Amino acid sequence: LTLYTDGLTEGHSGADNDRLGVEGLLTLIESLPPADPAVHVDRLIQETHRLNAGRHSDDLAVLRLDWGDTHFRA
Repeated sequence: LTLYTDGLTEGHSGADNDRLGVEGLLTLIESLPPADPAVHVDRLIQETHRLNAGRHSDDLAVLRLDWGDTHFRA
C-alpha cells in the first residue's frame, strides 16, 4: 500500500511540461525493482526528482506499508 501527497503526481514526467499524474506514478512504481518499503520509497523519490529535473516545488510525502500473511482471530 503506497500513500502519497499530490506533490508526487503533480511533478513533471520528463523534459516537457507534462505532469506525472496517477497513471505515470503507477507506471513508475511498477518499473521499480522489488525492495523493502524504505528502499522502495527512496528510489521512488529519487526517480521523481530525476524526472522533474529541479522543477519540482511542491511538498512531497510518501508512505509505503507492506505486510505478510497474517492470521486474525475474531
